[in-house]
Amino acid sequence: MNNADDFYGYSDEDEELVMGDDDDNEGWQDQEEDDMPPRRCPEISAIKKDSLSVAQQQDLSMVMGLFNIKQHHARALLIHYRWNTDRLGDHLERKGQERMLMEAGVALQQQETSSSSRPSSRSRVLCEVCFEDFSPRHVSTVDCGHSFCNDCWTQHFVAALDLGKKQIPCMAFKCPAICDEAVVQRRLGHRDPAAAQRLHDFLLQSYVDDNSAVKWCPSVPHCGHAIRVDAADEVEPL
Repeated sequence: MNNADDFYGYSDEDEELVMGDDDDNEGWQDQEEDDMPPRRCPEISAIKKDSLSVAQQQDLSMVMGLFNIKQHHARALLIHYRWNTDRLGDHLERKGQERMLMEAGVALQQQETSSSSRPSSRSRVLCEVCFEDFSPRHVSTVDCGHSFCNDCWTQHFVAALDLGKKQIPCMAFKCPAICDEAVVQRRLGHRDPAAAQRLHDFLLQSYVDDNSAVKWCPSVPHCGHAIRVDAADEVEPL
């Protein structure tokens, strides 16, 4: 025995069998790289300020048709899901419509229930905020069925706007429902048209402020445009 390799019966031929051909190893590595799915680069596009309303309305119309709901319900749902329509569609399959609407503060009323819950034109209505009696024409009812006098509603809406809220909750105790935009706009329009316009601007800007894929352009001075970034493929956790 001339050396340790001879002692253990290990030869150069055995080494070639163990180590293999470098070219073969590179081939396996290349095959693994080929099997990996290609990465999709994010798509970036600009949205002009005067096109924000159109872009927003497209998403609203899609959700209104998908869920068969009114526009202000669709907006509440989209804001809750940060205007991510793909995520919203995925959750519809996993959670179901009723649970999604409840989590977003959307209260739906059947037509017959809504009509029966509204005060009669011959009755007097007690506002449970100011504890005054009012005729039905001085009372407003929102989707969840709660009714309060117009003055109390208006004060509630103005206070919520001053806090920067665009989705204004019902005044009733522990009621999570979001108030109907039409009711809010009508009440604000009678008392403070500037506040009604401010709400309109809030709702329009929510397409950017509450959108996970759209941000305002950071240019200085601000150009008024928004930037949409459609991110690369992501897998959302269950």
